[in-house]
Amino acid sequence: MTRTTVTVFGLVLAALTSVPAAAADKDDSLAPSTLPVSAEIVRPRPPVVPSLYISLAALQGYDGYSTIRAIKSGAREANPILGSAAGQPIAMWSIKAASTAVTIYFAERLWRTHRRGQAITLLTVTNAIMGVVAARNASVLSTMH
Repeated sequence: MTRTTVTVFGLVLAALTSVPAAAADKDDSLAPSTLPVSAEIVRPRPPVVPSLYISLAALQGYDGYSTIRAIKSGAREANPILGSAAGQPIAMWSIKAASTAVTIYFAERLWRTHRRGQAITLLTVTNAIMGVVAARNASVLSTMH
Protein backbone atom coordinates (compact mmCIF):
# COMPACT_ATOMS: atom_id res chain seq x y z
CA MET A 1 0.00 0.00 0.00
CA THR A 2 2.86 2.38 0.84
CA ARG A 3 4.60 1.55 -2.43
CA THR A 4 1.43 2.43 -4.35
CA THR A 5 1.07 5.73 -2.50
CA VAL A 6 4.70 6.66 -3.13
CA THR A 7 4.37 5.69 -6.80
CA VAL A 8 1.23 7.81 -7.27
CA PHE A 9 2.86 10.73 -5.45
CA GLY A 10 5.97 10.40 -7.63
CA LEU A 11 3.96 10.30 -10.85
CA VAL A 12 1.98 13.39 -9.86
CA LEU A 13 5.18 15.21 -8.92
CA ALA A 14 6.82 14.22 -12.21
CA ALA A 15 3.80 15.40 -14.18
CA LEU A 16 3.74 18.74 -12.39
CA THR A 17 7.44 19.39 -12.92
CA SER A 18 7.36 18.51 -16.63
CA VAL A 19 4.72 21.11 -17.53
CA PRO A 20 7.17 24.07 -17.76
CA ALA A 21 9.44 22.09 -20.09
CA ALA A 22 6.54 21.43 -22.46
CA ALA A 23 5.55 25.09 -22.35
CA ALA A 24 9.12 26.10 -23.27
CA ASP A 25 8.82 24.25 -26.60
CA LYS A 26 6.13 26.67 -27.78
CA ASP A 27 7.12 28.86 -30.73
CA ASP A 28 7.00 32.51 -29.66
CA SER A 29 8.07 33.96 -33.02
CA LEU A 30 4.73 35.77 -33.36
CA ALA A 31 4.95 37.34 -29.92
CA PRO A 32 6.18 40.93 -29.62
CA SER A 33 9.88 41.08 -28.86
CA THR A 34 9.62 43.55 -25.98
CA LEU A 35 6.79 44.28 -23.63
CA PRO A 36 6.81 47.05 -21.08
CA VAL A 37 7.05 45.41 -17.67
CA SER A 38 6.98 47.13 -14.34
CA ALA A 39 10.06 46.60 -12.18
CA GLU A 40 7.68 45.85 -9.29
CA ILE A 41 6.35 42.75 -11.08
CA VAL A 42 9.78 41.48 -12.07
CA ARG A 43 11.29 41.89 -8.60
CA PRO A 44 12.11 38.43 -7.26
CA ARG A 45 10.68 37.09 -4.06
CA PRO A 46 12.88 37.15 -1.00
CA PRO A 47 14.44 33.76 -0.19
CA VAL A 48 12.11 33.32 2.77
CA VAL A 49 9.04 32.82 0.56
CA PRO A 50 10.20 29.72 -1.36
CA SER A 51 11.65 28.29 1.86
CA LEU A 52 8.25 28.71 3.54
CA TYR A 53 6.63 26.89 0.60
CA ILE A 54 9.11 24.03 0.90
CA SER A 55 8.80 23.77 4.68
CA LEU A 56 5.00 23.74 4.43
CA ALA A 57 5.11 20.91 1.90
CA ALA A 58 7.61 18.98 4.06
CA LEU A 59 5.52 19.42 7.21
CA GLN A 60 2.35 18.37 5.38
CA GLY A 61 4.20 15.33 4.04
CA TYR A 62 5.41 14.36 7.50
CA ASP A 63 1.94 14.88 8.93
CA GLY A 64 0.42 12.59 6.29
CA TYR A 65 3.10 9.93 6.76
CA SER A 66 2.98 9.98 10.56
CA THR A 67 -0.83 9.99 10.66
CA ILE A 68 -1.09 6.97 8.37
CA ARG A 69 1.61 5.17 10.35
CA ALA A 70 -0.07 5.93 13.69
CA ILE A 71 -3.49 4.82 12.41
CA LYS A 72 -1.98 1.51 11.29
CA SER A 73 -0.51 1.11 14.79
CA GLY A 74 -3.89 1.59 16.45
CA ALA A 75 -4.07 5.33 17.15
CA ARG A 76 -7.04 7.45 16.17
CA GLU A 77 -7.14 10.73 14.26
CA ALA A 78 -7.80 13.69 16.57
CA ASN A 79 -8.89 15.99 13.72
CA PRO A 80 -12.63 15.38 13.13
CA ILE A 81 -12.38 16.69 9.55
CA LEU A 82 -9.80 14.05 8.62
CA GLY A 83 -11.24 11.28 10.77
CA SER A 84 -12.63 9.10 8.01
CA ALA A 85 -9.83 9.90 5.54
CA ALA A 86 -7.05 9.04 7.99
CA GLY A 87 -7.29 5.31 7.34
CA GLN A 88 -7.24 5.74 3.56
CA PRO A 89 -3.81 6.78 2.25
CA ILE A 90 -5.04 8.08 -1.11
CA ALA A 91 -7.62 10.30 0.57
CA MET A 92 -5.08 11.49 3.14
CA TRP A 93 -2.46 12.39 0.51
CA SER A 94 -5.10 14.10 -1.63
CA ILE A 95 -6.22 16.26 1.27
CA LYS A 96 -2.62 17.08 2.22
CA ALA A 97 -1.73 18.03 -1.36
CA ALA A 98 -4.87 20.12 -1.76
CA SER A 99 -4.41 21.98 1.51
CA THR A 100 -0.78 22.75 0.65
CA ALA A 101 -1.71 23.93 -2.84
CA VAL A 102 -4.56 26.11 -1.56
CA THR A 103 -2.33 27.76 1.05
CA ILE A 104 0.35 28.50 -1.55
CA TYR A 105 -2.28 29.77 -3.99
CA PHE A 106 -3.66 32.28 -1.49
CA ALA A 107 -0.18 33.36 -0.45
CA GLU A 108 0.62 34.00 -4.12
CA ARG A 109 -2.57 36.01 -4.56
CA LEU A 110 -1.69 38.12 -1.54
CA TRP A 111 1.82 38.63 -2.87
CA ARG A 112 0.63 39.69 -6.32
CA THR A 113 -1.87 42.16 -4.88
CA HIS A 114 0.96 43.87 -2.99
CA ARG A 115 0.01 42.47 0.40
CA ARG A 116 3.38 40.84 0.87
CA GLY A 117 3.41 41.07 4.65
CA GLN A 118 0.11 39.24 4.80
CA ALA A 119 1.42 36.55 2.43
CA ILE A 120 4.46 35.93 4.63
CA THR A 121 2.29 35.98 7.75
CA LEU A 122 -0.09 33.42 6.23
CA LEU A 123 2.80 31.10 5.38
CA THR A 124 4.47 31.59 8.77
CA VAL A 125 1.30 30.88 10.74
CA THR A 126 0.46 27.85 8.59
CA ASN A 127 3.99 26.49 9.05
CA ALA A 128 3.78 27.07 12.82
CA ILE A 129 0.48 25.20 13.05
CA MET A 130 1.82 22.33 10.97
CA GLY A 131 4.95 22.28 13.13
CA VAL A 132 2.83 21.81 16.24
CA VAL A 133 0.84 19.05 14.51
CA ALA A 134 4.05 17.33 13.39
CA ALA A 135 5.48 17.50 16.91
CA ARG A 136 2.29 16.04 18.33
CA ASN A 137 2.34 13.23 15.77
CA ALA A 138 5.97 12.47 16.60
CA SER A 139 5.05 12.34 20.29
CA VAL A 140 2.19 9.94 19.64
CA LEU A 141 4.37 7.72 17.46
CA SER A 142 7.15 7.61 20.05
CA THR A 143 4.76 6.47 22.80
CA MET A 144 3.34 3.70 20.63
CA HIS A 145 6.63 1.81 20.30
